Amino acid sequence: MKVCALAHKAHRWDATIANAQKVLDMATIDGARAIGKEKEIGSIEKGKRADLVLVDLKEPSMMPIHGKETVVSDLVYSASGYNVDTTIVDGRVVMKNRKYAKLDLAKIEEGVNASVRRLML
Repeated sequence: MKVCALAHKAHRWDATIANAQKVLDMATIDGARAIGKEKEIGSIEKGKRADLVLVDLKEPSMMPIHGKETVVSDLVYSASGYNVDTTIVDGRVVMKNRKYAKLDLAKIEEGVNASVRRLML
């Protein structure tokens, strides 16, 4: 998200372009809208798939936190994958406290390889 925000600002030479909230929207609901799935994903709403990450705001890279007023900016400009503590996919916790839930790694590898083969055709 940070690269997206900075690239837009640099391209237009305008620091007000692509503010943090707009970039977060681009990564979530606007991304879902772009692929025609905004009724299923892209925001946290009743009836939608529960796909979300919980970010540890106490990590040094997230400091200083100035409260809820800056949390969106903090996520866009400071967060990385390292800051993700818990990941929930379709309502199922797949990672908690930075530890993966039970995964069938062989099945995952098979799926990844099948996807790569399809993409390479």
